[in-house]
Amino acid sequence: MQEEEYKRQVEKLKDEVMCMFMEAVDLVAKLEFIDNIEKLGLANLFEMEIKEALDTIVAFKNNHPITEEGLYANALFFRLLRQHGFNISQGIQLHFNRKITQNSK
Repeated sequence: MQEEEYKRQVEKLKDEVMCMFMEAVDLVAKLEFIDNIEKLGLANLFEMEIKEALDTIVAFKNNHPITEEGLYANALFFRLLRQHGFNISQGIQLHFNRKITQNSK
């Protein structure tokens, strides 16, 4: 009996996390959310949601290549994409670094 209650609780919590994927609209918040799920060891339960979120972020970044999110967000973005098998070049980071250099002048 307790086992069934635990299964119901697990499913309820998984549904809540899936809703949180949809609620996080800010780019940095979504990246941090994915990172936190991975740190908790739950990424295997949400592989599809993580991939969809990263695909959406990649599509956004392709349409808006110059970003204002900052070095932290771009480094997190780069690391998460690499971890999830996206073929992303280091040129994204170099582009961001050039932008910082240009703004500091």
